[in-house]
Amino acid sequence: MASKLKNEQDDTPSDTIGIVRLGRRAYAVNLIWMLQEVDGSSLKEQAKASAERFNVDLIALRPGGGMFPDQFALGDFALKHVSGISSLASAVAEPLSGSLLAVWLLDGGIWWLVGINQEGVILYDRAFIDENEVRESFELSMAGYAWDQLVCPEYWQVPGSQAVELTPSLLGTVKTRLHAVSMELKSVLLLGGGVLLLMVLFALAYFLWPDEKAPGKTIALPAVHPSSIAQKYILPQSARPWQGKPQVLQELQRCVDGLQTFSMEAASVPGWAVVKAHCDDQHITFQLDRAGGYAHWLPPLVTKLKGPPMLQMSDSEHANLTWKLGALPMQNGKTANAGLDDIQQALQAQFDDLGMTVKWEKVDGDWPAWQLQLSLEQSPMLLSPFFSRLTATVIKAISYDFDKQSWSVTVDIFGYRNV
Repeated sequence: MASKLKNEQDDTPSDTIGIVRLGRRAYAVNLIWMLQEVDGSSLKEQAKASAERFNVDLIALRPGGGMFPDQFALGDFALKHVSGISSLASAVAEPLSGSLLAVWLLDGGIWWLVGINQEGVILYDRAFIDENEVRESFELSMAGYAWDQLVCPEYWQVPGSQAVELTPSLLGTVKTRLHAVSMELKSVLLLGGGVLLLMVLFALAYFLWPDEKAPGKTIALPAVHPSSIAQKYILPQSARPWQGKPQVLQELQRCVDGLQTFSMEAASVPGWAVVKAHCDDQHITFQLDRAGGYAHWLPPLVTKLKGPPMLQMSDSEHANLTWKLGALPMQNGKTANAGLDDIQQALQAQFDDLGMTVKWEKVDGDWPAWQLQLSLEQSPMLLSPFFSRLTATVIKAISYDFDKQSWSVTVDIFGYRNV
């Protein structure tokens, strides 16, 4: 099984390194380190939220206590990380004075790169099998920061570096250990709430959706036989805007899958923070903002990511990573939604019953439409009951905000113009 935390492009042995030995002890490496965001939530809460967001299993907390910025790390059972094991990067950082960029050859022929800045923040914690790869990463990182200490093999002949053996005596005594993300009562209730919401959505779609065979409903859509459409509505000759577009539910699922597949790849670029992701056509794009890194780090690092993605930079502070997603079958139906305004009212009533705030906008044209805009923290697949019975419906925009941890979805529902 390939790790969800892997940094390399292919399933090479480097992707499976999570444990190294130093003396008689085992340590965790290849952790993804993050800074605590100043948003009011605790370090543990942010670590758990990130683990859930990236679908990984283990967290480690590294509170600074005023000595250095608070950090947490994400671990993965697929890398053979286990609960209770200590982080090697944290152990190196504890007694450190000043910044350090180091490469050590450890037991088993494993090369380990660690980078800790002047503030005591762990930037790099990566393991390699290939010496050329670790040397390339070392030289790239060396050029992007004024390091106080450089450590690497003497035969690399790096000016200003020293060859120092990593021994247990160089490590601190405070242990930063990995722990499994526990299923506390709150988590169980949140999970149950998501399942309950899904059940409620399906129940509403079944019982409240207007049905011509069930008289007496509060909101009733007109029963329109296909043969009478031409008499009731104008049928323009212009192209149908939904044709050649993916079906809504399939496109939502593709974007959700793309986020799960590539978010950790985008987040693994050191010195850059993922802030948003959006899907369009057959692509998913992650927006990165500079967070201590440099623009010239990106091109060589991006080539190491799965894919690799296409890199676009608008300036030295912002970058986009774009991956191509799988193709989907396209809509080719000729029938739009009859009774468009009644459909909008029926949907609005269901959103009201659920306490969901949505925005509607009427779109004019040969093929009129109601545009629906909404935000939700749950998976957008929970919208399935609302769209499963509609035709001629198109996703205009779908995005995920990593800071707010919420989805935004915009959908056009096309109908006919009355005669």
